[in-house]
Amino acid sequence: MRPLGSFPESHVNGRETFLTGVDWVDDWPVIVEDRYTVPEAPTAFTDDFGAPELHPRWIAPGTDPRSFALARLGEGLRLLAGRVPAATDAERLLAVRARDASWTATATLPEGDAALVVRIDDAHWAAVERRRGTLSARAVIGPLDQILATADGIAAEYPMALRAVAHTEQYSFAKGPDEIHLGYLADDEFRTLATIDGRYISTEVAGGFTGRVIGVEALGADALLTRFTYAPEPVPPTAS
Repeated sequence: MRPLGSFPESHVNGRETFLTGVDWVDDWPVIVEDRYTVPEAPTAFTDDFGAPELHPRWIAPGTDPRSFALARLGEGLRLLAGRVPAATDAERLLAVRARDASWTATATLPEGDAALVVRIDDAHWAAVERRRGTLSARAVIGPLDQILATADGIAAEYPMALRAVAHTEQYSFAKGPDEIHLGYLADDEFRTLATIDGRYISTEVAGGFTGRVIGVEALGADALLTRFTYAPEPVPPTAS
């Protein structure tokens, strides 16, 4: 795993696989991190849902995504109604796994009420939600459920957006592994409604070992998803 932030560190992407060299010295393993050159695996993608079937990257907690995410060639992806807007437990969340320390994800949903969510489980998540033309930044942490900020008059054509910005300063005071920005895109510019500490959506707080997912859910009625993007961002340098 890759913990970040100040002590005690937190990790958010679950268990990962690494390749490294090992030498045995006096009957003890010594790790040689630079022995092998491993090419970076690309993680960025854009999905316009033009294929007749979902890409295997798409998952859904507790169910099969093909049971509610219906491809409409030339139109996008029809998401059948998931949870009611006030609920906290996901019912039909179409999601992908977060694979980077810093990233931005956007979702364009021109029809229907919907949420763009980053979560570990039903009790630890944050989302941008659109209900009847109002965008809300919402966080659910255990028994706490709070609307952090709202914005009215945001056109449905503006993608909802999430951004994780990693913290690499190990000795700064009270830093989580990252900050999560909740907002939207306007004229290709990220506009933040609210920001939360990534510790609240980390393994150390939520438990488990599979890490975060980022997904979209229709709220109360069907919604149309026409585009989803996920892109890693450079991790800020470690402070000296």
